[in-house]
Amino acid sequence: MYIYHGGNDGAVKKSVNDDPATYFRDFGASVRYDTGSAAGHAWVTSYGTVGCSATASPYLNDCGTDPQRDLLGKLFGGVASPQHRPARRDLRQVQPERVRGQRLRARSERGLVRLRVRPGGLRGRPDLYRRYASSAY
Repeated sequence: MYIYHGGNDGAVKKSVNDDPATYFRDFGASVRYDTGSAAGHAWVTSYGTVGCSATASPYLNDCGTDPQRDLLGKLFGGVASPQHRPARRDLRQVQPERVRGQRLRARSERGLVRLRVRPGGLRGRPDLYRRYASSAY
């Protein structure tokens, strides 16, 4: 089991993570509990655009660590080094209440969504890609 808690997370108290870590350890589970980061309430990633300790849109914080690698390493015993590629062009900013026409609860007025369809990926129908991509804004 892997549990992560940022030291500057004001939305989730540390005790919320302390309790399950202790509970599962008491039953013999192998728990890795990472509390060494100063992260705010956000997804910590090397692609983060927000400082580590902040809690701010788009909630992608750069703390200089790789918790995803740590999680996968805990689950699978190790992972290959990431392949660094140019910035993705398929991330789109969206208004959460407009995603698929549904009203959603969100902490900010805008979020990010990854479009998995590539131009020509719809069997030579780039017109469908353009329509799909434009509706994500």
